[in-house]
Amino acid sequence: MTLFVLTNPTKMKQVLSIFILGICCLFLTKQTTAQSNVIKLAPGAFVPFKKVALSYERVITDRMTINLRVAPSLPTNKLPLQGIIENQLDDQGAGILSSDINLNALEITPELRFYTNKDKGALRGFYLGPFFRFSRFNFSAEAGEFTDNDGDEYIGNFDGNYRTLGGGLIMGVQGLIKDRVAIDFYFGPGYAGNKLNATLSDISGITAEEYQEVADEVKMEFDDFASGTPLENFLSIETSATDNSGTLDGNFGSLMFRLGLAIGIAF
Repeated sequence: MTLFVLTNPTKMKQVLSIFILGICCLFLTKQTTAQSNVIKLAPGAFVPFKKVALSYERVITDRMTINLRVAPSLPTNKLPLQGIIENQLDDQGAGILSSDINLNALEITPELRFYTNKDKGALRGFYLGPFFRFSRFNFSAEAGEFTDNDGDEYIGNFDGNYRTLGGGLIMGVQGLIKDRVAIDFYFGPGYAGNKLNATLSDISGITAEEYQEVADEVKMEFDDFASGTPLENFLSIETSATDNSGTLDGNFGSLMFRLGLAIGIAF
């Protein structure tokens, strides 16, 4: 189930440029009905993923539309579902990251929708079509507090990113109340390639051998989790260490399932 640092003005401009460019391209297409555009918000993305999920749908033929969803993260110092992650790490004996984490994320999802009811036309009724998704999560914790399995505490830096590139089939039902208020329920399966990079560094008193041991322990946790499952055939993880850091790089494929509700205005 990744991007730009939203507190950086330059990165914010990049996000806005992508969204504006997509809207401009869609407006160049042919207008076919009185309501040819819909702007929507998916409230379910706020919790637990702390994202603002906005989408713009544009009619391109009588029964076909393009939908562009852009979902940047809200400013936060916690990972999505961090409590569950920490409990799982503790149960597996992998230690707990107890410091605040700076997280920035962006998700871009373009879709091509084909509406099946020729009488209702585009924007109304059941639809299906392909979607593409790119996401990236950047996370970091400077001078973070780490507790190992023996209860010893350390101070160090934690940085990483997680990227996803994939696609699948989107299906859903959309209705327009009084030709103005749009309610869009959607679902669908997909597949994605994922890349994970995480580095633990600048921990006083830790040697290169100990960094390597930590990285290898995390790799073992991934391997044990995937063992005996279909994920085992798609998981590839490598570790490395220097005098002041330990790094884990992973590549794996995963199934994904989209499910959500969006509400918006048609015009």
